[in-house]
Amino acid sequence: MSEAIKIRDLDRMYLRVNGESLCLTDLPWDTVESWARDSLAKRPTAEAREDFLLAIARHLHERLRYFGDHFDVVPSE
Repeated sequence: MSEAIKIRDLDRMYLRVNGESLCLTDLPWDTVESWARDSLAKRPTAEAREDFLLAIARHLHERLRYFGDHFDVVPSE
């Protein structure tokens, strides 16, 4: 990993990296991309790959909604 990791635990989606559990959004993009590509390659069917991507999207959607609701984030006018 080329950039320093800033631990925030925002998304609570943990990946094992060098024996450590780290949040997806705390990791540099190249690490996330490599994990995603490897994870997709392990799924034998298009349906399994779709389910995998939808599970990630749902989890991130729920976390973003939580932060938006918690901090009452609204668009600026």
